[in-house]
Amino acid sequence: MYTNREELTGNAASFHSGSWYSLSLNNSQGVRIASVDVLFPSGVLATGSGRATMMVSVWHEDGTHLDSFDLTLSSPFAGTSLDAWLLPQSGGDSMQITNWGTKTVIHFVNLDFYGVGTVGYDLLLQLFPYPLPSNYQLNLDASILLHETNGFVVRHSYAAQLSEEYTVSPNWNITLSRVGIQ
Repeated sequence: MYTNREELTGNAASFHSGSWYSLSLNNSQGVRIASVDVLFPSGVLATGSGRATMMVSVWHEDGTHLDSFDLTLSSPFAGTSLDAWLLPQSGGDSMQITNWGTKTVIHFVNLDFYGVGTVGYDLLLQLFPYPLPSNYQLNLDASILLHETNGFVVRHSYAAQLSEEYTVSPNWNITLSRVGIQ
């Protein structure tokens, strides 16, 4: 069997509806293979304590398997930090969360049977300082690897690196500031 590795490209016009932010990842023929979706319920982060819920999911085409999904949340400014936790209803033992001050790395260790369908997780974020004295920059960087499950002679594997930058205002409204695909 021959394996062809291909870098996925992003759709320049990412989909935005209400509080959902979705970035389509396409193969070299322009066919949508996967998408990374982020939801901040109601578009407003604060729960009154500087905590926020964030839902992240990776959808992928039938006939593909998600091998890995790594997510890094960070803030580039001195004096800021964030922590993240998995909300219990997300379930699964397939992740490791490491909080390092201004950066939180979420590594999905072994997706195994989780990688067959859409993978989604609910996270709880804690932003510091609280209350926010000015706009807070929240960066999301993701890396995904997936492969075709139905290739007989040629099997395709796909990879993508993406980044999104959100701005959180002092009144906790959130807006997407920038999207990039490497």
